[in-house]
Amino acid sequence: FTDWRELRGLADAVTVATPTETHLEIVEPLLREGVHVLVEKPMTRTTADAERLLAAAAQSGATFGVGHTERFNPAVAAA
Repeated sequence: FTDWRELRGLADAVTVATPTETHLEIVEPLLREGVHVLVEKPMTRTTADAERLLAAAAQSGATFGVGHTERFNPAVAAA
């Protein structure tokens, strides 16, 4: 998909791997619709935005997680 809005109503769960500054605008509506979301880190730019996402997940009952995968980080692999 070239536009995340095209996913609405088609997916039960998504991974959002976009620049951090777009996470709130993409993730919040999905969570409010009950879509389960895994978002790449950092989850938001501010604590207030993070609290908005947590509230949206709690309100809808959607599962919300933040990816902290370091498996492909060359520095971690070298260690």
